[in-house]
Amino acid sequence: MRVLLTRQPAQAGDLEAGLAGTEVAGRRLQVGFLPLTDFALPDDDGPLRALLADWAGADGDAAGPVRSDGSRWLVLTSPNTVRALRAVGWDGHVPAGARIAVTGPGTARVLTEAGCDAAPWLPPEDRSAEGLIAGLAALHPRGARAWLPQSDRARSRLADGLRAAGWDVRTGLAYRTVPYPAQAGRRLLDGAADEGRGDVVTPARLAAVAAGTAVVLTSSSAAEEFVAAGLTPLVGEINRLMHALADTLDREKQFTNEAAHELRTPLAVLRIHAQNALEAPDASDRDEALRQLSSGVDRATRVVAQLLTLARLDPNGIRLNMDDLDLLAFLRGELAELTPLALSRGQELILDAQEPADYHLPADAPSLGILLQNLVSNAVQYTPAGGCIQVQLQATAQELLLQVLDSGPGVPVELRERLFERFFRIGEGQGAGLGLSIVRRVVELHQGSIAFDESPLGGLRVSVRLPRNHS
Repeated sequence: MRVLLTRQPAQAGDLEAGLAGTEVAGRRLQVGFLPLTDFALPDDDGPLRALLADWAGADGDAAGPVRSDGSRWLVLTSPNTVRALRAVGWDGHVPAGARIAVTGPGTARVLTEAGCDAAPWLPPEDRSAEGLIAGLAALHPRGARAWLPQSDRARSRLADGLRAAGWDVRTGLAYRTVPYPAQAGRRLLDGAADEGRGDVVTPARLAAVAAGTAVVLTSSSAAEEFVAAGLTPLVGEINRLMHALADTLDREKQFTNEAAHELRTPLAVLRIHAQNALEAPDASDRDEALRQLSSGVDRATRVVAQLLTLARLDPNGIRLNMDDLDLLAFLRGELAELTPLALSRGQELILDAQEPADYHLPADAPSLGILLQNLVSNAVQYTPAGGCIQVQLQATAQELLLQVLDSGPGVPVELRERLFERFFRIGEGQGAGLGLSIVRRVVELHQGSIAFDESPLGGLRVSVRLPRNHS
């Protein structure tokens, strides 16, 4: 998936770095550029030079005598303002009694790169115009002087807010926002950074790369140029991308919260068992604490393993390797490994399949192995000693039906839908409550269905239908 930022490569910075490598719906984002606007010095830069000299104290008539109380503020609201001042001859020197305020770390970084010899002041929390006004007003409750070079599209709220706080504010035009590219001789950004970049797209070429491409509008001026260029049909693609990003972030946040919640208890228990072992009065107590500690480690390991499996099997982030699979032969191999688990609990594990029959279908063997292990281990856990677990397989022309039946206590009808919820458990089971969530993911990835009902053996029956043909 491709994302075009309405910025020049030289401007992208943290935004490009944050998007690069991000995955949406299992596809890695590729960041390119669709520069719609550029920035240029005013045709007459004399007023900007005068404003800069005035702040520095060279123009006594306009600014008054130079003061040493730190009340002469140069207020910079964008990196481009810094570049404009550099273009008209500012060497980065901050005279005695003068200070610089900036709205954000990006502007501060460009100041440092420009050789500014004094650290700028930033609002401590709110980096908006309102935060800048509040912060400066707190520093000078009785007012001070501000020199405010701005773009031709800047709003007046910063200047108006400072004036309302009792400040003497002088504004001036620092740069203009123009269609890309600006006239080379007056351009603020170095055009060399754009040269040779294969990921720079012009509006004229946008239609050729529109498929699978979203455009991220990074400023109001870019949005205006976007509309003016007749590119608004791509808005639907933009919205789709933003929704996909939001969904991805929501899923990640939910998964992280649930994982943290589930691991908190077993880790606390491990700590208790470890402390008991350290403080045990005799060898038998210590051995019992260590046995409990080992059991707790096993449980935590199972939780982590299932959490990782659940993340890997995200239906929006995985593509299965679908190969022709003989499901009956596959089940025999998998159940041979699971039989000792049932025998250790005094249970009988049976495979029942109609023969002869065609049990071939396109499937991802590793994920089906995970499905079977979770279904059988779940049945083993809830089936009492002496009970029976039966795995049945049936074939039709359209699908295969895989069923796992047990002779356990079963699940009330009103609770069966909750079995798919993460971390939901019935009774005192030893699992993490993730097994059936994993099973459902695998079924979804195979475009199948899953259902619960009562088992003829007395417990629960899980029915998984797997289609032979995938759309």
